[in-house]
Amino acid sequence: MRDVRPAEGFGVTLETPDGGPSALLARAELHFLEGPLTGLALRGFSLWRSASGVLVTVPRLSSSSEFLRASPLAPRTLSDNTLKTLFDAILAAYSKR
Repeated sequence: MRDVRPAEGFGVTLETPDGGPSALLARAELHFLEGPLTGLALRGFSLWRSASGVLVTVPRLSSSSEFLRASPLAPRTLSDNTLKTLFDAILAAYSKR
């Protein structure tokens, strides 16, 4: 089931997984609705059940060269507040289901 909920220039799409780990509650995507990224989606967010509540994990980008393999965190932000805003929107969309 998918559900787009607008929040601060982007929408959140949630999908309940079929099968998979029992702690995986949902997968999430961010859909940009305003600005230069309009029409693009950032996929790979996951919501997990944990002892401390619900956690949101961010997608990772993998890249490799001949000698080095790196997995930098994505999205890169200028401040922790930006990432917190994204996490809060994803958690709010999940709690409204």
